[in-house]
Amino acid sequence: MRKAISGFTIVEILVTVSLIGILAALSIISYDSITASAHDSKRQASFSVIQDALESYFNKNGEYPSCSAMSQDSNTVATSVLSDIDATVLTSPSSASGTNSFASSCADLTQGSTSDYAYISDTSKYTLEYKKESTGDIVAIESQHAPTSTVADPTSAPSVSISYTNG
Repeated sequence: MRKAISGFTIVEILVTVSLIGILAALSIISYDSITASAHDSKRQASFSVIQDALESYFNKNGEYPSCSAMSQDSNTVATSVLSDIDATVLTSPSSASGTNSFASSCADLTQGSTSDYAYISDTSKYTLEYKKESTGDIVAIESQHAPTSTVADPTSAPSVSISYTNG
């Protein structure tokens, strides 16, 4: 008399292992996109703080900080340049803690840039840029105060004539 052997067949084991692998891959992909979105939200919040500090600097000094002032170490920028903001807002979520993530070149970010943040300024206006981790898009924020131009001779300014006819 033969005894029946109970257990799983190789096909059942392969199907189970395949399903576990698919579920693990989906959860890793989902985790990465959630992490990237969280980093983007932190960048956006940090840039709001930096923008407020830059506008406060302008109101006190009549100009924005230079690129070299903004590319110093994060503690110096946070305490000396931007009036006691938290130094962590100058560090990208994907950078090492305590580093200043602003590019020191005073140039626009590009898709191939190794920097996550950029500050471009001629002290009369600025542009803040950051790269979104989730999409790779570059977000630019302009200064609130634009340079004003003056007309040397008001009589040489162009004039506009407007006429209206009813008919």
